[in-house]
Order: sequence, then C-alpha cells, then structure tokens
Amino acid sequence: MSFGSPWALLLLLLPPLTAAMGYARLQRLPGRRPLIALALRMAVLSLLAVALAQPQWAVMEQRVSTVFLVDTSASVGQVGQHAALNWVGRAVDAESPHDQAGLVLFGAAPRLAVPLAHYKTWPDPADQSGGATDIGAALRLGLSVLPPGESGRLVLLSDGEDTGDAGGSGVAGATALALARGVPIDTVPLAPPHLRDVAVRALSVPASVRQGDRAPLSITLYSSGAAHATLTLWIDGAPASQAIDLPAGTTILRTEEPLDTVGLHTFRVQLTMDGDAVPQNNTLDAATVVVPPGHVLFAVSDPTAATALAKALARAHLSVTPMLASDLPATTAGYRAYDGVVLDDVPATELSTAQQKALRDAVRADGLGLLAVGGSSSFGEGNYTHTPLEDALPVLSIASPRRVSAPLALMLVIDKSGSMSDLVAGVAKIDMVKVAAASALDRLAEGDAVGVLAFDDSNHWIVPFHTLQGAADKAHIRKQISQLTGDGDTYIYPALRAAESAVLSVPTIYRHVVLLTDGQGEDAPFDTLIKRMHREHITLSTIGVGQDVVQDELRHWAQLGGGLFHYVSDPHDIPRIIINETRYGISGTAQVKGKIHLGVGTASPLLRAVANQRLPDIGAYDSTMPKQTAQVAVQSASGDPILSSWQYGLGRVVAWTSDALAANTPGVWAAQWSPDRKPDFWADLVRWSLRGYDPGSRVPTLSAVNGQLHVSVALRTASGAFDDSAEPRARIVMPDGTVRVLPLDLSGPGLYAADLTLAGQGVYSASFVRNDRGTSSPADVAMLTVPYPPEYAGKGVDTAFLTHLAAATGGSVLTSPADAFSHAGIPATRTWLPLWPWLLGLILLLFTADVAVRLLVPPDTRYI
Repeated sequence: MSFGSPWALLLLLLPPLTAAMGYARLQRLPGRRPLIALALRMAVLSLLAVALAQPQWAVMEQRVSTVFLVDTSASVGQVGQHAALNWVGRAVDAESPHDQAGLVLFGAAPRLAVPLAHYKTWPDPADQSGGATDIGAALRLGLSVLPPGESGRLVLLSDGEDTGDAGGSGVAGATALALARGVPIDTVPLAPPHLRDVAVRALSVPASVRQGDRAPLSITLYSSGAAHATLTLWIDGAPASQAIDLPAGTTILRTEEPLDTVGLHTFRVQLTMDGDAVPQNNTLDAATVVVPPGHVLFAVSDPTAATALAKALARAHLSVTPMLASDLPATTAGYRAYDGVVLDDVPATELSTAQQKALRDAVRADGLGLLAVGGSSSFGEGNYTHTPLEDALPVLSIASPRRVSAPLALMLVIDKSGSMSDLVAGVAKIDMVKVAAASALDRLAEGDAVGVLAFDDSNHWIVPFHTLQGAADKAHIRKQISQLTGDGDTYIYPALRAAESAVLSVPTIYRHVVLLTDGQGEDAPFDTLIKRMHREHITLSTIGVGQDVVQDELRHWAQLGGGLFHYVSDPHDIPRIIINETRYGISGTAQVKGKIHLGVGTASPLLRAVANQRLPDIGAYDSTMPKQTAQVAVQSASGDPILSSWQYGLGRVVAWTSDALAANTPGVWAAQWSPDRKPDFWADLVRWSLRGYDPGSRVPTLSAVNGQLHVSVALRTASGAFDDSAEPRARIVMPDGTVRVLPLDLSGPGLYAADLTLAGQGVYSASFVRNDRGTSSPADVAMLTVPYPPEYAGKGVDTAFLTHLAAATGGSVLTSPADAFSHAGIPATRTWLPLWPWLLGLILLLFTADVAVRLLVPPDTRYI
C-alpha cells in the first residue's frame, strides 16, 4: 500500500480532540449511546483523514498496450495499406479485456490516428502519404503514446524502405530509445503490389570532365516485365529519342558524349511506356561541369623524337608546354601552373637531385599527374634506380641479368681538359669524376680488368689497363685516381682508339668502355671506329656533362656502340651513373627486345581506347618490376609490366615501358601503339593522371535539407583569416530555368549561407554573381541534382532491415495477428488501486449511523 498525500495522515490527531470537546454534549443521550456516538464520530473523522491521504493498493496484472505503426507511403500503395489495416483489425479482435491498442499512420510524417484505448471497432483511416517513409519518426511517436512504466510493444507494418531526411540515423536513435524503455519492436513485412512498371533507376555522369573529353554516361533502367518503351535523352535541353525493348529486370546502357564548351551541362533521361502504373519514376536528371583542358608540361631530352606524342596530346585539346628535361622546375611551386607532366624517354641523369625531388613531391603532396614513357634512355637505361624519380613511379627499374661466366673488361675514358675544373653547384666536375671512378672499383671482382685513361690534348694512363689482383691493387688504383687534375684541350678520338686496343687484350666477350666528356668531338672518323668496336664485342656508353656538351653526338655514338647515353646537369650524379654503368657491363642491358606479345593484366580505364581489341605486339621495352600496390594494365607474355599505374599520395602516376615514337621512326619499338596511330590511347593516359580541377572558394556549396536548398560558402582573406566583411551573392538556376539572385548572410566566422525552397526534382546550379577573389570561370559553378522521391524506386521489401530492427529490440517478425498482444516476454504490470472511494462509502455509512444514534433516540430528560 502507498499514499498519494501522506501528509494528510497528520489529521488523525484531530478526532481525539474533537471527541473530547463534544463529549459533554453527548452526555444527554441515554445509556451507552454517548460512547457509541463518540466512537462513530471518531471513526468518521479518522477514515476521512486516511481518505485524504489517498491510499492505494498494488495489484499485479498481465496486460499489454500495443501501438500499431502502419506505413501509408507511396511505396506500399493503397493495396498494401488496406492489407495492413485488415491485419491490425484481426489483431485487435484477439486482445484481452485488459489490453489496449493505438494506431499511428506514417509516411513523410507520422500522425496519431487512434489513441491508446480499449477499441474493438476501428475506423478506416487509409491515407496516401506520398513521397517519403520516415520510420524513425513513427517509432518515436509510438513510444510517446505508450504510458511510462506500463508494459507495451510497437508493431511496425512496413516495407522497410526508410527514406526520411534522417535516414538510418533517425531509426537508430528511436531504436536506442526503445531499448532504454524496454519496449520491443515487432515487425510485419508489407509486400508492395506487383505493378506493370518501367523506371529509370540511375543516371550517372562524372562531376567534372576536361574540355575535349567525352563524358561517360551510365543509364540504369528497370522493367517489371518484358516491355516496349521509348527512351529520350536530353543534353542541354536538346532531346533525342529511340524505341527500346526491355527484358524483365535491370538494363544498363552506357554511352559517351562529347562536350566541348566550358561550363555546366545537363542531362535528362525519360522512359515512357503505355500502361505504366508508376509514371513518377520515369525521369532522372544529372549534370557535369566541363572544366578547362589540362595543362601538361611535356619534358624531353631529344625534342625531335618526341614531337609525335606532343602533337597527339595537343590535337586532343590538351594544353601542352614543351620543355627540355634539364629545365624542369627545381621546386614544387614551379609545377602549380600545370596539371600533369609527361617524361618522354627522359633519363634521370638529365634532372638534378633537386629537380627529381621537386617532381616527386609535387605528385605526392599536390596531386600533380605524371606519365613516364620508356625508350632507349628511360627507366633502367636512364638510371632511374634508387632515385627520387623512381620513388614516384609504379615500377622499379631492373636489368635483364645475363649469365656472366667470363670476366668484365671495363675502361673509363675521362675528359680531364681545363673545363672539367669548372665549378657546378660549388663542386668541380673532375672531383666528382674521381669519386665515381673510385666507387666503380667496388663493383668489380678479382679477375675483372680495369683501366682509367684520361685525355686532354693527349692521352694519360692514370690506371694502366690490367687484371685486378686483390684489395691492395684496388687501394693503389684509388690513390692514382685521386691525383687526377684538369688541364688542356679536348681530343676524344685518340683516347677512344687507345681504349679499343687496351680492352682487346682481355680474352672475354664482356668489354665495356665508358666515355665521359664536357665538350664535343673533333673532326675524326668516330662512326667507323665505334662500329668496329661493336663488331669486336666492345660496348660504348657516353656521359655528357654540362651545358656545352653536344648531346646528339654523344647519343649517336652510344647507339652505334650498343650502350647508353647519359646527360648530367648536376655533377653529383656522376658517381651514380658510372656505378650503374659498371652494373650495365656486368648484368647487361635493361631492355628486352624481340617480337613481344602483349596481354591485359587487370581491367583499367587506361585501356578504354583499345577495349575489345587484340593488343598489338611491340619490338622492345624497358625491363621493370611492378611495385606492390601498382595496377598492371598491360603486360608482356613473360609477365613484365608494359603499362602500369598507381596512386602516389594525392597524385596519379602512369608508366609505359615501351616507346612513344612516330610509327615511321627508324628503330621504333611500339609502332602499332604510336601516338599517330592510337592518339586516343595516349590522351587517355594523360587525362587519367591529371590532377582534378579545383575552383577553391570560387564555387558555393549546395545541399538539400528538409525541402530547402542550402547555399553556403566559406571565405578567407589573403592572409588566411576569416573574411567577415564580404557580401557574396549567389546566382541560382532552378530546374525550370528560372534564375534567383540570393544574398548570402554571415552565419559564422567566414561562413555565409542562405536557404531557398526546393522546386521539385531536377538540376539546381549556383555561381557567384561577383567574386572578389578573382575572375570566375564558367567552370566555377556548383550543382545539385534532386531525383524523384525514393518512394517510387520500387525496390521491394527490405526484410533484412525489418528482421534486424526486431532482433535489436527483443521483438520478432510477426506472422499471426494474435501475436501482437502476446504476453510472452512482457512483465506483469503493477496497477495501483485507489482505496479512497471505498473509504468514502464507509464514511457516509458511519456518518449516517452517527446521526441516527444522536437524533432518532430521545435525549436524557436530566439534561433538558
């Protein structure tokens, strides 16, 4: 027992006082009646005090309060609504006398149709709520209907397609609230009716494309059965229609549309069919922004050989800036005016360490695109190994090892003319040559032969050609090399002829001569000499140092001699190059030659231009090995990567290990892949790698929230501080073409925003009317596509969602209507029975007896 107002029990002190005060008057009653009247009066006053304290008696009852939540949205339809209400009616017929029931109808918003009560007959509140299903809001309203502290349950009758503004987060919050209150949520799946329907399920196009690109368009169609329909595609308002036969189920159509004008471009797809039961899902819109063409920095070491690729990219509407590799920026800031870089058969030695690091960091940190193209002077042949440039590539440069069973004869022919004493970046060229020659010894084994021949206007044997005899011999050679100084003029031919004679003294098939000079050759029969050396199995590599060297001449000599040409702008690179040349002499060329068949490695957007085609053969490629996360799109028959790519930090990098020369170039490796024969392929490689267009603060942000178009922008001053003094205005173009100019109000530090009521589905675009931060481009436009309400998507019953919702709250998926009032798992309800009505009746009875005792009996005459 409990008391609602226990303070009233203090009134129990009054009956004795009252009795004492009135007992004298009761003395006039005869016999024992004074005592009887006194007892009755005290009982009446005492019971009145107890009644005022509101006594209650606890009674445990097995009963349940059930709130039915019926989905009346468009996805269920009127047929589903009536089926749900019939189910609820059968459930109410099975409730016990103590049970209660309530009804909530919901679509975009819930409403209480029947309050919690003991109903036996239900009205028919069928309601078409239209284009949304907010299950979370319905659950919260149902929970508010259940009295706190009483046993209850929610029964959700729905198809499970939650399309409210809060989405799954609204359901999650309501589920947590139900768990906290111990209210199970049972579910009843409602299957939508089977209707004859065709629909546009999806229309997708990239958010932006470069000018000159073809925008890939994907259209997803659905038909409930085989149907004959009409498909209409609008591009910027211009329609094109075609008849289409659809099978039952999903059909995906793909096309590419050329878009040449910078700015916003809109698409609309409509699918129509006679007898379509749901026309609301027949139209979808999409939009893309065409941004200016990519600006590509095209780096070459031999400008004449690279014109084919440069011209192909220019014809593909890319902005191409040619540049000698030696002139590439040495800081990351130097690349900010470009979207991508192409290295066309560029050796790493033509870039200083600072230039390589700048290019690598611009790719990784700033999203610069990079395409590295192979050739006779690239990858392994271009000394990419262990360089900052190789860090950015998806492949490692490796040589194709030879089976070395004979000793190596290595001859270093070094220019020691006076110009080699000149300082470059604070270092004398001749000093770096001495470091390089000494380091090369570490690559040679006992039994190999080595010689160092220096030349100016005559020959100087710094280390006479001989076979190595151990560590002491190497130490003596290093001492001799350290005494090398620069002086005199430059005469190359006599030195090469002396080197030829010397290396022929060793009986081996591996004879390698490395020529290093910073000048040019005199008039002499160099071609005849080098061809003879090649026939004698003597390979020749050349290294050109400094700005005065004639690169074409040295490159030509290396090609005749079967070796490599290296151009060095930074003398610090000389040791690495000579060490690699030692490796070259031991291991052999980094090129693979022959008739090489190619195949697809993994599916890649880089192969769009050659999709469904047999990949042409090539004649040679640079040997490389893919890094762990690289994607190899094209590979040789032996599995070597030919075309590979990866994401390097913020940037994309592509490596093509064959060449990109014109098809009619002598010695071309990949004639069938040449830019003049497959220009689209090469344009795709570059476009895929380009960094994305970033309009920055020149474009507002659009979002749809609760039926409102929200426009916002965050602005900062040139110093980076929040700009609270701007007055931005946004030009909004509605789906019907009407234009609104909307002032944006300051809503936070540097944040400006405004709202506009949505006018239905379609494309909304926004741009600044005036931008104080620079001239706006037509590409500086934001867009938002609003589709038809998701209720009309017709996805069916989400049984997984309904099952999970029930299991998460201790409920179940109901099959029988009677189970809606099951007491299983529902604790007994404690009901407080008020006792004051019974006490009041007893008080009235005792008060009547008191009156009867005092008035119906004659008083004692002694007191009259």
